[in-house]
Amino acid sequence: MEFRAIRRLLMVVELGSVSDAAKKLNISQPALTRSIQQLEYAYNAKLIERTAQGIKLTRVGQMLEPTFHEILKTRDRIHAEISRFQSAKRWHTSFGVCVSFENIITPAVLAHLHARSSAMDVHIHSGLTTELVEKVVGGELEFALGLQIEAGKAQDPELRFEKLATDRLIVIARPDHPLVKRSTVSAQEFIDASWILPRSMGSVTEGVAGLLGSGETAAQRTVTLNSHGVAREILQDSDFITISSELSVRKEINAGRLGVIHAPNFKSDATVGIYSRNDAELSELGAQALSVVRESMKAALETA
Repeated sequence: MEFRAIRRLLMVVELGSVSDAAKKLNISQPALTRSIQQLEYAYNAKLIERTAQGIKLTRVGQMLEPTFHEILKTRDRIHAEISRFQSAKRWHTSFGVCVSFENIITPAVLAHLHARSSAMDVHIHSGLTTELVEKVVGGELEFALGLQIEAGKAQDPELRFEKLATDRLIVIARPDHPLVKRSTVSAQEFIDASWILPRSMGSVTEGVAGLLGSGETAAQRTVTLNSHGVAREILQDSDFITISSELSVRKEINAGRLGVIHAPNFKSDATVGIYSRNDAELSELGAQALSVVRESMKAALETA
C-alpha cells in the first residue's frame, strides 16, 4: 500500500488545492499530481474532482476515505511498535556488582541512567564474584565488577579483565567497639572476638574462618551471613566485628559510623576490576553503565 500517496491525497482534499498541499508537503505540484494519479490507477477509480469550492473527493473517494484514515492509523501504530521494540532493545542492560561494592556502585549507576531516560530496562545483579563471572561467560550479564580473588579466572580465554583499583581488606566494627579504640590488638583477642563472616567475601572469609578454628567455642561466637550489607548493619548495635573491602566502607568510616580494628598480621590486598567477554560488544546502555562504574570506583579511590 502506498501510504505516502494516501496521505498526500487527504492533504489535497483537506486544503482543497493541489498547489497549497504541494507547498505544505514541500514537494512540487507535478510530483503531487503524479502521486495521486498513480493511486487512482491502482484503484482503477477517480478519487478526487475539481469543484467550485475546490478539490473534493468523488463518491468513490468518499466511500474509501474512512478506510484511508484507518490505513494511516495502522501504519502509525506499526511504526510506534517498531520504535518501542528498537528502543527496548537499545536501552537494556544487565550487569553484575560484587556485593562488597553494591552500596557505592548501584546508586550512582541508577541515578545517572535515570537522569538520561526513564524508558530503560536495567538489571543489576549482586553476588559473589565467582557467581557473576559465570553469568558473564554464559551471556546473562554484559559485564561484572568484582574482586580478582582467583587469578586463574582472568586468564579464561572467553574473558577479559580490566583492573580498576587495588583494594585493601580490613576488619571493621562499630566506632566505639573496645578493639577499635586500641592502637594494637593481640592475635588472641582478634581470634576470641565475635565475628560476622560474610559469604560474599568468598575465599577471604574461608581463610578467616580457618584462622578462628572449627571448635564449638568458635561456632558460638561466629555468625555467617549472605549479605555484606546486613553484616554492616548488625555491627552498629553489637560487639561483632567483620571483614570488609576498604573502598566499600570508606565513606562510613570517614563519617564516623564504622571503625577500623588494627588487626595483627592481617594484611591482604585484592585487585578490583571488570570482567567481560572477549567476543561481545556492550550495548549502548551497558557502555554508559560501565563508564559510571569506572567513575564511581575512581571517586571511591580519591576519598580513600
